[in-house]
Amino acid sequence: LLYELQNLAGARIITIDGGVADNVIPVSAKAVVVAPDGEKLKAVCDEYRSIFAHEFKVDPDFELTVAEAAADIAPMDAESSLKATAYLIGTPNGIEKMTLGIDGLPQTSLSLGILRTEDDHLEYTFCIRSSVDSEREMLVSRLENQIRVLGGTLKTEGPYPGWEYAANSPLRDLVCEVYKDQYGEDMVIEAIHAGLECGYFSGKIPGLDCVSIGPDVKDVHTPNEKLSISSTQRTWDLVVEVLARMK
Repeated sequence: LLYELQNLAGARIITIDGGVADNVIPVSAKAVVVAPDGEKLKAVCDEYRSIFAHEFKVDPDFELTVAEAAADIAPMDAESSLKATAYLIGTPNGIEKMTLGIDGLPQTSLSLGILRTEDDHLEYTFCIRSSVDSEREMLVSRLENQIRVLGGTLKTEGPYPGWEYAANSPLRDLVCEVYKDQYGEDMVIEAIHAGLECGYFSGKIPGLDCVSIGPDVKDVHTPNEKLSISSTQRTWDLVVEVLARMK
């Protein structure tokens, strides 16, 4: 939309902002722009509202609103506006690769979690995750190369190490045994796409056998995230018994 507003209505960006945290999938974003013809700008937005409503028809709550706004800072020049938009359009975002041999499991992904307009620059904050470290590093290189071409810089911090699925895990077998004894049914073992402390520990301690378990959580990494208290109690009971049998 920002590209078409510049291309068709001669708009320039004043600010663009969205997201609340790097590991939360953003649910909204806002841009303040200026254009020589306000009616033309609104017409472009009306056209693309219909286009986006069709593309995002699985999301009945999708909205694109347009309203007059005041700004206390000057707009970007035309070149800076196009560069800001080019980075948004050109950078990868979402699932990059699925895991071979495990249906439906992402292996490498990234999410643009925060976009902020500061006094003299824009900040794009991505969260990158992969169970394969080399693929995560390649994504960082892609982001860096693209931003360098546009005159920007990249800084990395707190990377999540990869944690690949282990076919043989005595600890996992013990957890499954305790679960079945407590609840009378087999535990479902799943590989998930997430950044976990297990990656840090297994990376520092060669041969470490570890598992990740936790209570039921809904709408993970969104502003609507919820935790089940009763499931937290069951998880506590499971962990206590596993530790008792490990003595």
